[in-house]
Amino acid sequence: MKTNEVVCTTLFKLKEETEDIENSENHIFVREFVSDVVADETRQALTNQTVYALMPLENFDLNKTFFVNIYEFGEKTNENYKNVDLLYAKTKIIPSVGCEHYVRRCLLKCEICQKYYTCRFCHNEVEDHEFPRFQTKIVRCMKCQTEQDISIKCTQCDNEFGTQYCDLCKLITGISDEAKPLYHCDQCKLCNVGIKEQNKHCDKCDSCILVPYFDTHVCKQQGTCIVCLGDLHRSIYGSFIMKCGHEIHLHCYDNLVEMDNYKCTVCKKFILMGDQRKQYMKYMNERYKEILIAEEMIGRHVQIHCNECNKNYVNKMHPGPLYLCPECELYNCEVIDDTKEHQEQLQEQFEKQILQFPNIFVPEDGNEQNITKRLEKFYNTEIKIILEHLNIEFNEITLHILPVLINNGDLSKTLDELKELFWGHAEQLEQMEDDEEYEEEEQQEQ
Repeated sequence: MKTNEVVCTTLFKLKEETEDIENSENHIFVREFVSDVVADETRQALTNQTVYALMPLENFDLNKTFFVNIYEFGEKTNENYKNVDLLYAKTKIIPSVGCEHYVRRCLLKCEICQKYYTCRFCHNEVEDHEFPRFQTKIVRCMKCQTEQDISIKCTQCDNEFGTQYCDLCKLITGISDEAKPLYHCDQCKLCNVGIKEQNKHCDKCDSCILVPYFDTHVCKQQGTCIVCLGDLHRSIYGSFIMKCGHEIHLHCYDNLVEMDNYKCTVCKKFILMGDQRKQYMKYMNERYKEILIAEEMIGRHVQIHCNECNKNYVNKMHPGPLYLCPECELYNCEVIDDTKEHQEQLQEQFEKQILQFPNIFVPEDGNEQNITKRLEKFYNTEIKIILEHLNIEFNEITLHILPVLINNGDLSKTLDELKELFWGHAEQLEQMEDDEEYEEEEQQEQ
């Protein structure tokens, strides 16, 4: 039997006049509860979690469960709230009873092989038949070993087998409704995680959808997670239908986001939602406006295909490469044409597009004027003084190197540091040119 581990979540607020959330001495305890089991499939997503800001304290109702508070407030976020007291959360992995799939203090008897297992998944891993979960009649208490009819509590020693029990599903779980409330859906013929009043069953999807998303969700026949390909209908792990209509385990979604993969693995639609989406777009918009078009790309255009609206547009060739759809205003585009032979045609399309979308930001070229503007703003001094300090002037080399330093965020606090960075890049550039000349000479001799 596998050792069971669970995730213990602690909610806390900070003592007055401190901002250090990592130091436990600054924490004021609010609530603690078991929030999830730790299985091989979920370990990475769970162990990657750290201390994070949950929500403003004023938004957390102590008379409601953690699950309900999260639902009512929205997704958890690391956004920096200003001038408000925050509620924080931290997680740790601790040993528990049961198995890697369920927290429970009893064993279930299989009506086929008459053997006892902690859960149907543990049974199915070693037996040649599936555990008939809905036929479960007998359980054995882990504490006193008494065999008895299935229920939530031992009839002999009063040992509580779990905190939630469904007689229709024959489901016993030790994770309370604080983190994972259960409700039975007659159409799904299963227990789902959530609040019954907050969900509505979709006959086509054969699953329950959160009420706020029900009218806008895309109906598709569900059943398989798009990442791990696991059976979602029988899975004990939470899942949801993304805006694009594809369904995914919650921990698989967390793993994608952790790896900075923000596209559906099937249709390439953008998957971030709520505050995560807002934070990402804020960062990307700021980054997009900071980057200068590299000298060798100035005047060149590319045709892009947007994965959101499935339309083609034209953008300036970008060193990011970041390409913004002028209609969707999302950075979810792929280059489909960047050939030099089509540049005149692409230029004409781009000029017409600017008239069609006049409010869309167009990246600035890395020319002398824009470089001057960036350097003077950063160092708060005239460009003449900056160039003299660096012992350079505007030429082909400086117009190549300075945009690279700006785009990489390498502008340093002092001009001496910038000078060192610049000439370091210049030496690398010179070495690359020498290597290219050497290779050309070698090829000519051969």
